[in-house]
Amino acid sequence: LARTRVEGALREYPSSDALWLLKAELLDQQGNLEGALTARREALRLAPDRADALNAVSWTLARLGRDLPEADRYAERALEALGRRPALLDTLALVRLAQGRHDAALALADEGLAGAEKRDRVDLLFRRAEALAGLGRSADATQALARAEQEAAAQAPGWNTWSEAGQRVRR
Repeated sequence: LARTRVEGALREYPSSDALWLLKAELLDQQGNLEGALTARREALRLAPDRADALNAVSWTLARLGRDLPEADRYAERALEALGRRPALLDTLALVRLAQGRHDAALALADEGLAGAEKRDRVDLLFRRAEALAGLGRSADATQALARAEQEAAAQAPGWNTWSEAGQRVRR
């Protein structure tokens, strides 16, 4: 129903970057990451300096593991625009993980955790676990994953990315 309403609104207001981002969120929640990327790219095309759109495209590209130089540029631009916020540090850490730069990802996760709360904290805990696993520190990764899952369980159900991260650590 929500997607139908957003589609209808986009027919009336096709140049609304906010509606394109909303469509992307809905598609992402349905597991359609390619569709979400297309919608996020459209939002960014309409508002090329919109930091949350830069971050969203970067985050999606990193999850797909492709166009990583572009993902890196967008994540850095979002950080320049909004500062070193935990959610933005999480995106850059995810890009670093996709690039195989696990040390850098761990440093970013730890930096973000210093000021993160709630969902941002859980995201960064999962990122930390992934970085540790990538560094071959399996015992530390297992412990970090357990902590991330424990804190995730105390939150309202989150993004499907929490389970994605857990699967990557367990590989």
